[in-house]
Amino acid sequence: MFEEYSVAGHGFRCPYLRWSDHTLTAIAQSGFLYAGSQALAWNVVDGFGTPAYHHLLDFYSPVAATTYPALPRWDYGLRFLES
Repeated sequence: MFEEYSVAGHGFRCPYLRWSDHTLTAIAQSGFLYAGSQALAWNVVDGFGTPAYHHLLDFYSPVAATTYPALPRWDYGLRFLES
């Protein structure tokens, strides 16, 4: 669809931020230049997170931003742009 409307699509974000090593390999082999599927969580709710918030944390399995830098990186031949 992007090609049909002349929209450049150089990156890929996995649906629901769900990915595996196999997904990243397939993305790189498909010619994409970057991926943006790693969810990050910043501890900003100070213990006041709602049940819905905690449900989303369980669903997306984010990495703690305090231990995982929110910086672009190269892996699998792709540039990663963290969420």
